[in-house]
Order: sequence, then structure tokens, then C-alpha cells
Amino acid sequence: MPFVHGGRLRRYGGKFDQIERIKSILSDKASTRALAVLVDPLRDFTKDGKDEQFASFSMVEFKRRELGTNRYAIDAVAFYRAQEFARWWPINVAELRHLQLDICHDLGSRFIPGRITTIAADARTQSRTPTQVAMPIVDRWLDQAPQKLHALANAIAEGGPRTDAERSALIGWELCLRELEAVTKDFNPDGVPVPVEGLEVLAIFLDAADREDLGPMVTALRGLASDNRSNEKSLRDRKVFDPWATRAVNAIAHLRRLTEARVRPGLADS
Repeated sequence: MPFVHGGRLRRYGGKFDQIERIKSILSDKASTRALAVLVDPLRDFTKDGKDEQFASFSMVEFKRRELGTNRYAIDAVAFYRAQEFARWWPINVAELRHLQLDICHDLGSRFIPGRITTIAADARTQSRTPTQVAMPIVDRWLDQAPQKLHALANAIAEGGPRTDAERSALIGWELCLRELEAVTKDFNPDGVPVPVEGLEVLAIFLDAADREDLGPMVTALRGLASDNRSNEKSLRDRKVFDPWATRAVNAIAHLRRLTEARVRPGLADS
């Protein structure tokens, strides 16, 4: 399962990779400076503390622990301002293990994932469902398999899929649209995941084809991405969610029509 914290860990402030810094610190010796923070006071805090919305996962420290015979474990200690244990805690631990594996992989065979400790200031037993932690499909592609976005752009630009990868990408695109449709029907006071960057990159790929007939698709993708980006932090408010959902449903229908008009009948499902 993909995680929503990658942006703060890998691109803090839009550019700084905290995990790469940690790898560099722990490659030579143990250190108490191998920290990564996920809260940005300038972006997340307000002067009066009202209308603040930021993740519970606040900070993580990785520790290099000697095992003997020139081998080391990388332990993780993570702090959460609140943690739901019945459903979210296993997901949190899986994310920490994923980070440990990534760090150990780059540090070399002498390093193995070690202990995981989570500290929560407020322990809870009920919260959002685990699906709320997941990235939307099209953003997941950008994060984990950008070649799928290339394949999708090629299939749309060329009027249909020419390879199995392009055919699979078109089927996945319909799943992306259905996923967002489902989100528009399910208001959640804790917020809902909406695609942004994946839509923007798909628009960039199509725009790069420099084809006038792709203009409506590029415009529609950018419009939906912009609407999602502008409202994603406010969708916990029903007054924001309802009009956004109406616009999103219309945008999805428009994108589906544009896709179907470009893809030769039958090729997407063959």
C-alpha cells in the first residue's frame, strides 16, 4: 500500500530529501541526528491554532545499532501526535519497515532492518478506515510506476493501445476515474484522497505531443488537477466537499468522453 507521507519525507519544502540525508549520516557511524520531521510549522500551523490540518505522523529517528561482526541494525523510533491502533497502527508500522528496508538497501549488506518503536501522545481505537491512507491510483503511478503514465499518454495520443502495457494503462485509467467517482459519493469529515500530481504529469505528457486535437484533454486534466489541489485540504468541510464533488463528477464524465472519443472502439478492452 502506498503512503501519503512520502512528500514530506522525500521532498520537504518541495525539494529536500530527508531519507537520503539519513542514509548519509548512518553510513559511517551511529548518530542521534538521523531525524526526519513531517510537520512544517510555516505551512501547517496557524496563529490561533484553528483550522489546522496535518498528519499524525510527526517525526521519526533512525538509529544504527551494532550487532557484531561488522553488521548493524537500523532501528526506527516514530512519534505520532495521535494513533489509532486497531487499523492504522499496522499500516504505520508497515510504512516504517518500508523506510528501514530502503535505508538498509542503500547502505549495503551489512545493514538489516531492526526494531520499530512507535510513541503516541494520544492512543485511539477508532478513526478513518485504512483506505484513507492510500494514494489515488494515478498519483501512485507517478510515485511508483511512471512508465504507466507514459503508456497511457501514448495510447491516448495515438488513438488506441499498441502494446499490452498501453492496453493495461487504459484499463487502469478507467479504474482511476471510477476511484475518484467513488470519492465524490462518500463525504468523510477526516478528508478524502484526491489525485493531483498524476493528473498534472499526464497533462504534461499529452501536451508534449504538440497535437492540437489533444488540447481539450490537456485542459480537462489540468482543470481537474487544479480544482483538486485548491480544495484537497478543505474537503473535510461539507460546504466545500459538496460543490467540489459536483464539479469533479462533471469533470470525470468529460474526461471519460474525451478518452472514448480518442481510443478506437474495442481496443481498450481487447
